[in-house]
Amino acid sequence: VNLPLLALFFYATTDSIERICRGDWVRRLLAIAVCFGTMLLPFAVSLNNHLPAAAATAAAMWIYIFAAETLDDSFSDGHKGVSPWWWFAAGLAAAFAAANELPALSMLVLWGLLFFMLHRPAIVPFTAGVVVVAIGFFGTNWMAHDSLRPPYAHRGNGAVVAEWDSGDEPSELQSEIASTLSGMGLELQDIVASDEPQRWIVRSSDDRAWMALLQQSSPSGPRWQLAHWDDWYEYDGSYWRPENLRGVDRGEPSRWVYVANMTIGHHGIFSLTPIWLLVPLGLFAGLGFGPPDFRRLVLAILLATAACAVFYVARPEIDRNYGGVSVCFRWLLWLAPLWLLVIAPAVDRLSRTRGYRIAISALLAVSVFSVSTALQSPWQQPWIYQFWAFLGWIDPS
Repeated sequence: VNLPLLALFFYATTDSIERICRGDWVRRLLAIAVCFGTMLLPFAVSLNNHLPAAAATAAAMWIYIFAAETLDDSFSDGHKGVSPWWWFAAGLAAAFAAANELPALSMLVLWGLLFFMLHRPAIVPFTAGVVVVAIGFFGTNWMAHDSLRPPYAHRGNGAVVAEWDSGDEPSELQSEIASTLSGMGLELQDIVASDEPQRWIVRSSDDRAWMALLQQSSPSGPRWQLAHWDDWYEYDGSYWRPENLRGVDRGEPSRWVYVANMTIGHHGIFSLTPIWLLVPLGLFAGLGFGPPDFRRLVLAILLATAACAVFYVARPEIDRNYGGVSVCFRWLLWLAPLWLLVIAPAVDRLSRTRGYRIAISALLAVSVFSVSTALQSPWQQPWIYQFWAFLGWIDPS
């Protein structure tokens, strides 16, 4: 499963870089970065969603660059244009990335806009490719869970079925709740406290038909709602109950600390893989130089990166866990091929100076070192986290 995906990521990314860079030194250095300098390599030894997402993103990126070159040649030399199957494959790849990484949905929308601006008729086969993946995504979710939403989207309460104004405690509403359940063909068993504040679990005769009793504030006193249960992470024996959570899975209370650790801290994008320090420079350079189709791609990468960063920082405390026990901040790994492409022109310019070559090589060397510490399994804490725990700076328990 993983070796063909890894090969696709390697080929699509390195060939895309070959198409936009001129210097041999840059091509070789970035080829090393593609193969050994990103934290995707450790995930090749385990089934996961990150490598498929990155490989699909690399494929969509390669098709875009290939199509842009082909269309330029068609206009100048009268050569044949791009086959509709390439546009279809691009939609397939972009949608498959989003199916594996929900935030990649932002890039899926941007890919559609990019291909439309590149060649307007491309939007029809591109959309067809997206539809194929959408049918598979929603269809398999329905087959597995009787729901169009994936399991991680079930983290709250369902539709409200009844409301009451009276009663200060859940026990005072037993007769009303029992009557409501009876109308649904169910019997009330008991009412127990939930992990969430002001919420109780109403157990019925059918274990799969739990209900959520919610307490709302109102000027006249407590107001109660009975809703369908839709929190799939709260059940007897669940690891995600507060008393069972360990280490980073407890969530980081401070968003500022979270931002610091996900960028330059123990799960840092820049501290673990310092080659990414060139990404801001590459984004700045790419927005101002190159053909219009490349500048539009760089702008899309900037927007997608910003959207994903804001999305994860804005998550509630329980979700601010750096991706759990993992060798890096794994939720942004699907952006690796796009970031490698972005830094290529910047490295191309900087490589003309010997001092910059040495500095870039040093950044890559540290990145390769981080990868080498994680090859046994991607499901361990980063080496920086482990070192800080050894020093007693953080408590991993």
